[in-house]
Amino acid sequence: MKKLALIILVINIFSAGIIFAQQDKNEKATEKVYLVDDFESGINWQVYNGEHSKPEWLNNDPLLSLIPGAPKNLDKKYVIDRKWYYYLHENENKYCMGVKFKMNHIGDTRKFIIPIRQIALPGICKEISFYVNGRNKKLRLRVMFKDYIGYIHTLETSPLLLDFYGWKKVVITDIDKKISQVNKFDINYKPLKIIAFVIDNPYKKIYYKPIYFYLDNLTAKCVTYNIPSYDGDNIIDKW
Repeated sequence: MKKLALIILVINIFSAGIIFAQQDKNEKATEKVYLVDDFESGINWQVYNGEHSKPEWLNNDPLLSLIPGAPKNLDKKYVIDRKWYYYLHENENKYCMGVKFKMNHIGDTRKFIIPIRQIALPGICKEISFYVNGRNKKLRLRVMFKDYIGYIHTLETSPLLLDFYGWKKVVITDIDKKISQVNKFDINYKPLKIIAFVIDNPYKKIYYKPIYFYLDNLTAKCVTYNIPSYDGDNIIDKW
């Protein structure tokens, strides 16, 4: 009897393992690094003094432009997914986004670099990275996100200050721990969105000459889930 009970227990454990393995297969998590913007097909961004102000102009020239030049030795371990980012150019690295602005009086301490369309990030976003060409200024760089509820979160980059010369990789890690994102079982999934880069002047230093800032190769590390879906009307939970 003890042997029979042991055999039955083993069979039950084995069967449970198969069931969990099937569930895990259906809900398999996949982590990918997506190329979000390579700035090769034009600039879909604008520069603002404030979140709701009009785009700035300096000497009748736009402050934001497509500039020849890019970082070398890029880490190209990313996925190009045109379902999310249709405007990307594959295997090109000729241009970057250039920003030119002034902070020449005490009250002028913040600039917003805002995409024309808010950038949705697939799945659960864990990290974003991009390259910045610094000009050794004591300016602080942060990124603004909008979550699935509509709340705005501003996260600091690493490094935080633009006090370096040349191209440097800038990252924000552990985003999934800092911002609550829709879980994999939510049928009304709303992605996390990048809504702005913020450059501010925490030391209130006055810069009499124009400040130049260059950005390239924006990527996002995200986790997506393979969840089974069945035919039928998609009912939205807003009644």
